[in-house]
Amino acid sequence: NYLGEEKSYEIVVSNTNLLAEHCDKINTIVTGCYYPNIENSKEIIKEETYNKAHKIYGDSLTEEVEKRLELELKSILENNYESIYILASEAVKKSNEQGYLVGERGSVGNSFVAYLLGITDYNPIEYNLPFEFFAGKEFDKEPDIDLNFSGEIRDKIQEFIKEKFGKDKVIYCGTIGTFADK
Repeated sequence: NYLGEEKSYEIVVSNTNLLAEHCDKINTIVTGCYYPNIENSKEIIKEETYNKAHKIYGDSLTEEVEKRLELELKSILENNYESIYILASEAVKKSNEQGYLVGERGSVGNSFVAYLLGITDYNPIEYNLPFEFFAGKEFDKEPDIDLNFSGEIRDKIQEFIKEKFGKDKVIYCGTIGTFADK
C-alpha cells in the first residue's frame, strides 16, 4: 500500500514477467522411471537366483519353487526392476561383510527373489506369502525395498553406492530417527 497501486503492480507483476521473459523454460517435473543401469542385469538376476535356489533345494527344483521363481522373475524383468533388486542385494552384502546386519521392513518379505538374493531373511514359500502383496495384483508395482542400515555403516554403504553408480547419479533419502548435535 505504501508504494501505491501503480508502482506495486510494476514491481510485483510487470518486473516479474519481464524477468521471466529473459529466462529459458525448463521442465522441473521429471516423468517416468529412471533406474540404475547395471550391465547384464537381467542375466545376473536370473543366474544368481537360480544358483541360490539350487543351493537350497537341490539340482531339481520342485514345481512350486520353479513356478514361484519364474512368476517373480517375469514380473521383475518385464518391468525392468532387476537393477533395484541387485542394488539392494549388493548393499546388504556389503553391510554384512562389514559385520552389520540389515533390517528390512514392509512387504519385501513376500518376494522369493529378494530372499534368494539375501535382501530378506524371510522365505515367502515357507510362510505361504503371496508375491501379490509386494508386486500388486498385476505384478507391476515398483519394488519398495526398505532397508535399515546401522548408523555405524550407513555412510560407508552410501559411499559404496556412489562409487558404483557415480556421485551425480545417487541421492540420499531416508528417515531420520533422532536429531543430535554432531
